Amino acid sequence: MKDTGANLIKINIYGGTVNWKSPYKTNDEAVEWLDLMIKMVRKTRLYYIIDVRAGPGRKDVSEEHKSTTWSNKKEQVKYARMLKGYVKKYGNDPLFVGLNMMVEPNPLWEEIENDEIETSSELKQALKKQGINIHGMFEYFIKEVRSVNKTLPLNVQNIQYSDPQWWELMEKYKDPYIVYDVHSYVPFDYSHAGSKYSKKYPGSYWCLELKKKSLYNKQLLSRVIFKHVKKFQKAHGVPVLLGEFGMEYPQDGGKKYLSDIVDIAKNEGWHFCLWSFCSDNPKSKQHINFDPEKWSKTYWKEVLSWF
Repeated sequence: MKDTGANLIKINIYGGTVNWKSPYKTNDEAVEWLDLMIKMVRKTRLYYIIDVRAGPGRKDVSEEHKSTTWSNKKEQVKYARMLKGYVKKYGNDPLFVGLNMMVEPNPLWEEIENDEIETSSELKQALKKQGINIHGMFEYFIKEVRSVNKTLPLNVQNIQYSDPQWWELMEKYKDPYIVYDVHSYVPFDYSHAGSKYSKKYPGSYWCLELKKKSLYNKQLLSRVIFKHVKKFQKAHGVPVLLGEFGMEYPQDGGKKYLSDIVDIAKNEGWHFCLWSFCSDNPKSKQHINFDPEKWSKTYWKEVLSWF
């Protein structure tokens, strides 16, 4: 990572250092793993963000149907205590430049997957009906973390994977040290195609905003897909991090697809992190197959050129 010219790495805690269900015991293995990762990062002098994917009441976005923290105040209190623990432990490290408090909060994912919810206004109404207040939950987390550290940058994400097409629902937080973290794999049928070189870019894919199949190219990505993110940043003058983008397999036009997204991020003044889908286990059945260093040299040279 360091040799590429990159200066920032996001460390994802998958299992959570505190178990997601009662009695919410400490996950010693996850604690040890996080300490090891940070030790490695410090050796390279890379800046790092801790991405918290799980904790009391939160199972991780990949198993969101098990999460209960959205309206469970007891679990939110315990989750906030876990966040404060990271800040107390690592907060004085000058390389620790951000805490992503919860990766991709997505309480109504099933309703969206089943097309029961298709618009931002429908999602807003459904959340209110179920008494789910993501903004309020994050406000509470921020308040608790600020009791131990006043200035550490805190990352917040929008609902529905923090997908840019739903950013109409993002709200500004009062705290002055917030970084707004967007994740984009749009169009999903391209970035997460099931096999190599089965899709092409530019190409025609379903567009949520336009509600029809549309030609995806740099212009559409900038003008339509990231429209709400750009509007939000312009309205509030806040820092934006494109915290995840990437591809599962190499596809026709993939180099241009990744570069178009980076160009948009640079043009808008956003920080950005490439998500590396990678696995050294050839028998792995999970959708983790993209390691850019194992792709053709043209892809990896393109990644290097961003820095």
